[in-house]
Amino acid sequence: MRIPSSLSALQCGPSLLLYDGSSDRLAATITSASSDAVLLRLTLGPRGPRVVARGDLLDPRWRSWLATDIRLCFSDRKRDRTDILRFLTDAATLWDSHTSAVSAI
Repeated sequence: MRIPSSLSALQCGPSLLLYDGSSDRLAATITSASSDAVLLRLTLGPRGPRVVARGDLLDPRWRSWLATDIRLCFSDRKRDRTDILRFLTDAATLWDSHTSAVSAI
């Protein structure tokens, strides 16, 4: 499992594509599913697990639960949970910026 340490974002219609800043590899896609929920598709490494989750990305509790679930399913290292949580928090910040910019138009 490879968790990106930095992200770059690209708007693609209603979706936000998040690329691994160090390798320009697509790491995640975020699409609005309803007023407060998103559909999040993660790819953790070139041959790593693929995860699809639906929930409120801006809710810290939801991000914490998702980070725990991903770590328990795909990793034996406890430290990976912290890295996944950081990744999800960065994704939430980029999504919040994206939705703020779209609503300002």
